[in-house]
Amino acid sequence: MNIYKKRTACLLLVLVTLLLASCGADITISYGNTSSGTGNNPQTDGNTPGESTQGGGTQVGVIEVDSVVLNQTEYSMKYGSTFLLVPTVRPYNATAAVVTYTVDNPQVCEIEPGGNNICKVKAVGAGQAIVTANCGGRTATCRFTVSESNYVVQAEKIKIYGDVENILVGTQRQFTAVITPENATDKSMEWFSSNPQIATVDENGVLTGVKEGKTVLSVSTADGAIQDKVEIYILKTAVKPGVDSVTSVVLAEPNVTIRVGETFKIEATAMPLTAPERGIWYVNETKEYITVDKNGLVTGIKPGSARVTVGSQDGKRNVCTTCRVTVLPAE
Repeated sequence: MNIYKKRTACLLLVLVTLLLASCGADITISYGNTSSGTGNNPQTDGNTPGESTQGGGTQVGVIEVDSVVLNQTEYSMKYGSTFLLVPTVRPYNATAAVVTYTVDNPQVCEIEPGGNNICKVKAVGAGQAIVTANCGGRTATCRFTVSESNYVVQAEKIKIYGDVENILVGTQRQFTAVITPENATDKSMEWFSSNPQIATVDENGVLTGVKEGKTVLSVSTADGAIQDKVEIYILKTAVKPGVDSVTSVVLAEPNVTIRVGETFKIEATAMPLTAPERGIWYVNETKEYITVDKNGLVTGIKPGSARVTVGSQDGKRNVCTTCRVTVLPAE
């Protein structure tokens, strides 16, 4: 009989509990010697370790960093090269997992911390440097070695040497270039002619005159970062030194304005009039805006500012002048 009474009492208790819960009441059922209430007893509130219930919410505690590991512990670099240090912080959900970096020898390696805790390391000198990563008091290191064999001395200047006077059609002239400093790691160079129709140049700096006119001889380091250039005039005949050599070229109109589609004839005179070689040549320096034929006839093709270099058959580099042409839109 007592068993039935207990079962009935339990059933009634469950029904009452469900009824009160549906009304929004906060019900705590205690068994044994535990006290009833709102669950403030840390032994009976059911929270997991590291959590607390204040204000009805759950607040997660601080998760400490266990370790930090770098993608390399030792690395060899070439001078001027870079490397990215990538850290792994454990556990992955550690609180405030921010990694900071230091370097013990900035004369060998420079560091540049970036996003996602990644650090860029640049080799700036020969030797060794240790980069240390720190996260939450946990550290990891990578030793960088920039050896003398990898040390690169950058070229600072390149200079052309050679005689630019009296280079005739069909003849060759040897040019050389010197890279400084003398201990530059890479002393290879490349030669160019701006106008191969006038003169060509081979990989050894040997220039060959093709036809009368002007070109620009240039040489650069292998990476193209540094260069030097010089103007070259290819002649039909050699300059005759003395009082009869051409000393200047005079233009009737050194500044001209034309419209697109219009033409203008450059009138030039080599002085003195007694010079035996007084022929005139023309070089169009701005082909985007004008055309120029062998007789100095200029035609405007696009609005803009243009220039024509006018020289004499005498061929000296200082015996030339410039005709400036302003091209206006067509009417």
